[in-house]
Amino acid sequence: MAKWPARGTKPWDTPLKAYLDTRYYQTPVVDGLIEAEVAGINARHPSWPLVSGNRVSAITHGAGLRRDTLGNISMGANQIRSSLLYLPETATFDSAGLTIGTGDGNVRLGVGTYDFASRTATLVTDFGALDVSTSGDKTIAINETLGPGWIILLAWFSAAPTVAGGEPVSGYSQNSNGNPVATPVRTGGTYGALPSTIVFNTDATSILTMWLEVA
Repeated sequence: MAKWPARGTKPWDTPLKAYLDTRYYQTPVVDGLIEAEVAGINARHPSWPLVSGNRVSAITHGAGLRRDTLGNISMGANQIRSSLLYLPETATFDSAGLTIGTGDGNVRLGVGTYDFASRTATLVTDFGALDVSTSGDKTIAINETLGPGWIILLAWFSAAPTVAGGEPVSGYSQNSNGNPVATPVRTGGTYGALPSTIVFNTDATSILTMWLEVA
């Protein structure tokens, strides 16, 4: 297991994979992949409960991420990206964020509920805008109680930064509840405040390190 960077060291001064291994991957691994199915998440992720200081993301509580595909993913200007998570219990979160590789513009973060059948997100809270014109962890303070159940994290980019991420785990068509594994989805629109509903028209080929941190 990679060690957390020494005090005073910026996360982006360390190799991306080592940093993300430490920050996101303290969870069971099967054949080099993060366990993908969401049903029974407590049993599959006993070392990553919803306790203060833990960050939850689609990596720990969603589709999972192939470790061998970690990299910085290019975003498109005016693109809305998403991460689907399953929260096994109610939790309160005090920050949201993502990791920027190459900075550019701003991003608007938010959270909503998601209807799998219609591929529609219904906004719960618009967290506001973040300056992502430089590299590194970008966080915004929130006070949000969510769960249990599926939620969707939303990120609307004004420009074209790169964001740490990779390919979602494949080979799981649905979980034991009959829900499709949380395929990341995306759409587009002129950058601004997040709308009350968002219909996603495209499956994304990458999953981003968007997170919520437990208060």
